[in-house]
Amino acid sequence: GPSTGGTKITIALSEYDKQDKNPFIFEPYHANSIYCRFNETIMKATVVSGTNITCTTPPHSVGEVAVDVSINAQDYSVSNLPYVYHAAARNLTISPRTGPIAGGTLIQITGTDFTNDIETAKCSFGEEVVNAVYATQFEIRCHTPPVVLPKSVAIEVSINGKDFTRETVQFHYESHRHIAEI
Repeated sequence: GPSTGGTKITIALSEYDKQDKNPFIFEPYHANSIYCRFNETIMKATVVSGTNITCTTPPHSVGEVAVDVSINAQDYSVSNLPYVYHAAARNLTISPRTGPIAGGTLIQITGTDFTNDIETAKCSFGEEVVNAVYATQFEIRCHTPPVVLPKSVAIEVSINGKDFTRETVQFHYESHRHIAEI
């Protein structure tokens, strides 16, 4: 996830022995004392089910950290689950900045710390998320989705398919233009 933090991750318990008469599960009464530790930074966890919790990643420098879990806020697991922070995409510029409400305009988004992984690169146009059609470390291209009425939307990019930038660069949808005479 991005070095700015804020990624919600899910941690699942491993399969337990079916013969175990007293298997460990995350119980609701543990909810106030379950934490995730990212190296030395401790974050409160949320119980999702008996076998799953979620934690929000804290900001951290680029690189790998170990993630461990505690059910008493003192003793932590020794699982050392790896989590990798990457540089957060930033400094977005777009071209073109306008297009028709029918969508389909190819937008070139430039910036820094993008990804070459076309499988995970995505663009959001307001609430609408589309897959990238081209991705490099400094450029991502996406086609605009259609909208019903002219409006402006924030364009954001994701290099992991989950976390989006928060740069609020605007794209303006325009009504169809009609040629009156030649």
